[in-house]
Amino acid sequence: MEVAKSLQQIPSSYIREILAAACDKNVISLAGGLPDEKTFPIDLMKPTLESLCEMPEVFQYGSTAGYGPLLDYLKGYLLLPDSHSVMVTTGSQQGLDLIARAYVNPGDTVVMEAPSYLGAMQVFGLVQANIATVPQTEFGPDLDKLETCFSEQSPKMFYAVPDFHNPTGVCWSLATRKKVAELCIKYDVALIEDAPYRELRFSGEAVQLVSDFCPQHSIVLRSFSKIGSPGLRVAAVSGKTPYIEPLIKIKQGADLHSSVPMQALLLGLLKHNDFGQHIEAIRTLYKSRYEKLFTELKSQLPDTCIVKPVDGGMFVWVELPECDTFALAKSLLANGVAVVPSPVFYPDPESAGAACG
Repeated sequence: MEVAKSLQQIPSSYIREILAAACDKNVISLAGGLPDEKTFPIDLMKPTLESLCEMPEVFQYGSTAGYGPLLDYLKGYLLLPDSHSVMVTTGSQQGLDLIARAYVNPGDTVVMEAPSYLGAMQVFGLVQANIATVPQTEFGPDLDKLETCFSEQSPKMFYAVPDFHNPTGVCWSLATRKKVAELCIKYDVALIEDAPYRELRFSGEAVQLVSDFCPQHSIVLRSFSKIGSPGLRVAAVSGKTPYIEPLIKIKQGADLHSSVPMQALLLGLLKHNDFGQHIEAIRTLYKSRYEKLFTELKSQLPDTCIVKPVDGGMFVWVELPECDTFALAKSLLANGVAVVPSPVFYPDPESAGAACG
């Protein structure tokens, strides 16, 4: 049986190759954003895990939007206005998929930063979107080029990772956030704000979400994979209620609902008295690892290589002299180190410079 034309256009997933390499205990992975298993708050989840045996209701079919007690808690946890709703998805990747299927027709323009998250490019590629890109600066997207793109191409949405961007680690400045929100309102472009690394800031002060400045023109994806556990496969998608309702309809046809026991487990974790200390412990660990990696990269690499400093998250971007980054990545893997060559982060690989993230 022939696969759909939309799928035929999607290249093999580099994510699968990354995960395969990262799971090899003999490989030092500087590739996918896999949290350290030592950070999984299993002790904090034990009380809820044990109590699940006395909660038969969570093993029944549930609401598509999510486990009611968790939804109620998330409204306060995420500080949502009354006009907004939240739904639970099976990871933020499903949230992206639902958004794409609910809102993007073949040929609709979706704007992304270049480079950008590989998983998002695949999702928008599957719905046959026209992906337009804007270059990134140390403060976020190039604002002049973003406005030109908005005005000339009339995109439906702008997908971005403003906090500790995947793969560059860039964190948008406050001025950039306000300007992007202003442009989204002016040109009626929906902002899809992906924030899986926001809680992993280990230096500097937190900056407001971009969506705080355009709440009626945005959908926010919040993952619990990095601060809880990826295996839970629980994420939250929020936005004004008319934006969220179509996503619930699509999800009902996709999987009925995400795992209710895992949602109950997440709720117990978020409400645990020591959850705040757990977040601080994660930040401390990743800060120490980042500082070690950054120091070694600066000292070991020649001056022709540029290492970009970051204030949080899981990624460091290294700019290299002109070279074949795929060949370099293959050579590094043969020596027990996994990295990702830069072209995979661009819809048009020819636009990628010599860089590895």
